[in-house]
Amino acid sequence: MTGKKLKRDTALPIIQDNVDAGHRITIVLRALSISRSTFYNWLPHVPSKREQENHWIQARAKEIWLSSDRVYGYKRIKIALHRQKIDVGVRRLWRLLKESNCQSVMPQKYRKPVTEVLYAQRPNLIKQLDDQSGVWPADVTYIRVPSGQYMYFGTVYDPDYDPENRKVLAHKLSSIRDGRFVSDILVEALKRHQKPAYLHTDMGSEYTSSVFENLLATNHIRHSYS
Repeated sequence: MTGKKLKRDTALPIIQDNVDAGHRITIVLRALSISRSTFYNWLPHVPSKREQENHWIQARAKEIWLSSDRVYGYKRIKIALHRQKIDVGVRRLWRLLKESNCQSVMPQKYRKPVTEVLYAQRPNLIKQLDDQSGVWPADVTYIRVPSGQYMYFGTVYDPDYDPENRKVLAHKLSSIRDGRFVSDILVEALKRHQKPAYLHTDMGSEYTSSVFENLLATNHIRHSYS
């Protein structure tokens, strides 16, 4: 630590301790990169009214921060101070809180992902089918984990449209939702079962990706959309 970074309240105790230990004041000041004029100007220092006010506001703000379990940021602390008839500018309060290391520790919030649709609605090829036994529906479910983030559970179902009897043909859990993710699930289903005539999905970007569409084309499976 250099003398330029040391403030008066920090430097004076260090200087005093070294002098009390028998070190010459000139050597101590040189080691801390503090000029003699600066040191002697510090000695008769009496906190100004502004400094005293800052210390008082800092103490009140820290009390509020601690009582909030370290969650409150400067905006909420400013509101709490105002309720106590203590008015302080935003920049001044922010600086005082930073000097006291009073920073909000509120956990980061994660917004639930939304299905990204990149193309205009494509045709629903199975809507008018009387026999849907040659149809596989596929879907992705969002699962929120304790950290607040989301995982993606992708599935491909069997042709039975009775919700109580649906059987999962293949599935996969991932932290990434893209064309490769849903393609891996379909490939696994095709390894175990006879391919369907249709695959029915929503218009999510993972299902309209070139990777997924090419996989369907290669296996001669028609893509139906909802």
